[in-house]
Amino acid sequence: MARKHLLLATFAAFTLLATAGTAFAANSVSAPTSCGYSGYSYAGLIADQSESGISADITTLAQPTITTGHVAAWIGVGGVGLGPNGSTEWLQAGISAVPGEATSLYYELARPNATPVYRLVPLKLQTGRTYQISVQESPTRQGFWSVWVDGVQRAGGIFLPGSHDAWKPMATSESWDGGSPACNAYTFRFSNIRSKTSGTQPWSPMTASVIDAPGYRVEGRTPLGFTAVGGAL
Repeated sequence: MARKHLLLATFAAFTLLATAGTAFAANSVSAPTSCGYSGYSYAGLIADQSESGISADITTLAQPTITTGHVAAWIGVGGVGLGPNGSTEWLQAGISAVPGEATSLYYELARPNATPVYRLVPLKLQTGRTYQISVQESPTRQGFWSVWVDGVQRAGGIFLPGSHDAWKPMATSESWDGGSPACNAYTFRFSNIRSKTSGTQPWSPMTASVIDAPGYRVEGRTPLGFTAVGGAL
């Protein structure tokens, strides 16, 4: 983002938008030169209350068109300033794409006072295929988290101090303009979005608020999902 640059700026920008409350066209169709905000733009949901996990089925409906920077569709918890003593701490997982590379599954981890880590999930992603992704706290070990893709644990035993009952989960698409005016285009579908409280409570539909930006919007929202569309003014 260059891949590793999803990192700090991603959550910095998202956290600012969340605190403030705040189309895809086929590859043969040109996108506008610029839309969204300078830097990062989002279209998605943030939960209305703290939870201990989030799960969603995410589908890339068509190959993104990226002028510069990157796009992504992810679920996650945490953010800039949300760790102990105002440190940066998060865990997210989803789908990412940059120019000239295949769309990929990934997860990303930021621990307090450490450089964030971006990891690819070793699965060949297929456009149009749905992937069930979850980020969840252990029901028996407070503050320990894991990442799951299609029912298989891809990362586990991740200790995030201060995370228990502390964070509002997010399900969102994202576009980064790479530092130049751009209008990166995509369509991601989020379905079966669920969250859970701590302990052994079951998954349930997530009560959430919308975040969007000029040219990046949430469409067709239902209690369990939405379509994130980017690249149209």
